[in-house]
Amino acid sequence: MKKTITPAFFIASIFLASFITAQPIKSYKFEEMLATADEQMELGDYFNASEWYKNIYKEAKSDDVALSIGYTYYKMRDFENAERWYSRVLDKDEDNIFVNDRYAYGKVLRALGQITKARQQFELFLDLADDEVLRKLARNELNGMNIAADFDPNMDVVVAFADEKINSGSGEYSPVEYDENTLYYGSFNRRREIVLDGKEKDFNAKIYKTEKSKDGFGKPEPLDNRINRDGFHMSNVCFSDDRRRMFFTRQQLQNDEVISSTIYASYLGDDDWGTPEPIPGVNGAFKSMQPATGELFGEDVLFFVSDMDGGYGGLDIYYAGIQGDGFGSPVNLGETINTSEDDIAPFYNDGMLYFSTEARPGLGGYDIYKSEWDGQNWSEPVNMGDNYNTRFDDFHISMNAEGTRGYLVSNRPHEKKKKLKSETCCYDIFTFEIRELVIDLLVGVGTEDEKPLEGATVELSDLTTLNPSQFQTQEEEYRFNFPLNSERKYKVVTSKEGYFPDTIEFNTYGILDDMTIRKKVLLKKKPDLPDVITEIVTINEPIRLNNIYYEFEKWDILPEAEIDLNVILGLMNEYPDMVIELSSHTDSRGTVPFNENLSQKRAESAKNWLVQKGIAEERIVAKGYGESVILNRCTNGVRCSDEEHRFNRRTEFKIIAGPQSIEIKREVKQSSEYKGGTQSLVILMPSVPVITFDKNNLDLGRMKAGEKRELVYSFTNTGDEPLLIELATSCKCTSLDWPKGPIPPGKKGFIKATFDSTGMSGKVEKTIDIIANTQPIVVEAKFYVVIDP
Repeated sequence: MKKTITPAFFIASIFLASFITAQPIKSYKFEEMLATADEQMELGDYFNASEWYKNIYKEAKSDDVALSIGYTYYKMRDFENAERWYSRVLDKDEDNIFVNDRYAYGKVLRALGQITKARQQFELFLDLADDEVLRKLARNELNGMNIAADFDPNMDVVVAFADEKINSGSGEYSPVEYDENTLYYGSFNRRREIVLDGKEKDFNAKIYKTEKSKDGFGKPEPLDNRINRDGFHMSNVCFSDDRRRMFFTRQQLQNDEVISSTIYASYLGDDDWGTPEPIPGVNGAFKSMQPATGELFGEDVLFFVSDMDGGYGGLDIYYAGIQGDGFGSPVNLGETINTSEDDIAPFYNDGMLYFSTEARPGLGGYDIYKSEWDGQNWSEPVNMGDNYNTRFDDFHISMNAEGTRGYLVSNRPHEKKKKLKSETCCYDIFTFEIRELVIDLLVGVGTEDEKPLEGATVELSDLTTLNPSQFQTQEEEYRFNFPLNSERKYKVVTSKEGYFPDTIEFNTYGILDDMTIRKKVLLKKKPDLPDVITEIVTINEPIRLNNIYYEFEKWDILPEAEIDLNVILGLMNEYPDMVIELSSHTDSRGTVPFNENLSQKRAESAKNWLVQKGIAEERIVAKGYGESVILNRCTNGVRCSDEEHRFNRRTEFKIIAGPQSIEIKREVKQSSEYKGGTQSLVILMPSVPVITFDKNNLDLGRMKAGEKRELVYSFTNTGDEPLLIELATSCKCTSLDWPKGPIPPGKKGFIKATFDSTGMSGKVEKTIDIIANTQPIVVEAKFYVVIDP
């Protein structure tokens, strides 16, 4: 039997889902497939349940099966796929047959930021559903959306993705500092899924320790086998005030169910942490987890989470007094803190209790709340607000004694996340820090007539440090907030499909007090393009066939190529005396002779396709040009993505005999996806300009120290929109001049540089960053020189 393990969320803070596949799916009968899918769903094995249901759906496109697939993706927190499956049924369910599924659908839509549609689903659910538990949760979601709309952006705190050395992709949780230089946390520490095929022995979550320095975190190391025990999952570390005692959780899981959970304590010995022992009283014939040390009524206490009898429902937060090596009886924190659902992840600091729940109105998923202890009672919990909390799950907050910095765990999307299944499947550690000087940017996006424009994308770039850009896209909002740093120069690019982008530059020089910088951007709508344009093509004019591409080092005709080849076939039949040249081109990878041979085979492959369709062989000349005509920057030695290289692996045709001109209808598309049903050539219309250098790496040879030298980069705007260079920047040793006005499509431009070698010697390499309305917005050019003293 083969099992696969991938991260999933458990309130015990262990990511584990057991995926069981007993035999190949194809060998099952339909009834057996359905029974197996239902069994996997019941076991909480959502990944394998999803695979079974999807194969069932291929045979019987049942709405019930589609909703089951949506539910598996919802439980795996793959919200985009969940929305895709839910919407195909529930958006058409006018008779409201599937009422109870609308609650989960609303949760999915809220996580995706589709607030209006989510609200509609929750309201419809409340109108029709009888399940009082879910009705209460649906009302909670609606209240949370109302509260979230009133939250001001929290610019006092900066939340950032923690070091990639500790965020492995398979789920991290419960980070806490032993001291300011040492971090403990729980993790599977895996880059990919764990496959249990009898060979994999080490698949348990462990407690890791890592040391910090000014350069970031060091390599995480698991604690020894006195703490990390085979067959159990470890996490949720906390320490006594004197740092001599460590508490943690040790658990056993079966699929999506925690079958045992016990809190252990270990004392620090001369060399390391000693053999742990379960804590009496705190543990029992129930599950206990997530310990956190604190103080109540003037004595040290241990907060923890448990499902013991007598609680308010789900998991509750308790405390027990620490009496030397012993512990007092557990005490429930009461209904001010605990709800009828799960209340988890306590952390105590200076009279304040922090915890997480999804049973209170919030921003979505699990939110972090805080409650203050006045010596006798807890205050009403307060949502920590934006940045701490998101539309996703946020929990396991911990911080230093001053409360000025710390950690939290979240499955919020981030560009640095290592994804196993989806952007939101897995949890990562984030850092937070309270800012001393709060500078933020508020961008309002509207149309030319100053009406709010929702669904735009705003990109903020730091031009001083050239750090990675910050992006925000909001489907149902037109206001965007970004935290800023002082003494920086920034650029803002605002865009939306169907509108011309706009650019703003500003700086934060000399700002000494908290400030909100407000910018209003009004986007101009693009004119509507015709669906089809008619063009006259003359003899010897090359026509690019945009659908005929080839896989790397292959010459087989791909299925999408038949779109354009059928057009050529129609033209050859329409003009029986026409003779054409079919030319093929490669990318720059490989040797020149190899590419010439490869392109010749590709041209002949396209010709053979037409000949097999009845076109006389002598009417087609197949010509391979190799890499001699590169259309973008991807020449020899330039690192490019495969998509960029693929742009050069193309076929063109031109009339070389017969009619002096022909009429061609071209279908105008805004993307490379072909959806037409008529014979037409698909012309790609890029929404951004493209800088294509004649040569972007210049070698200046040798020069004397103190000598100045001028160099010129020539380029062409190979896109279909005007190019506007906002800024060209390099070292202080290089002065730059660039075109200040727009460069139309197909026109050339020049960037002139003067390099001053004063004070330099040896081999020097310099980079020029060209910041423009391209995608990406920063394009590089380089030059090299050897400087003699």
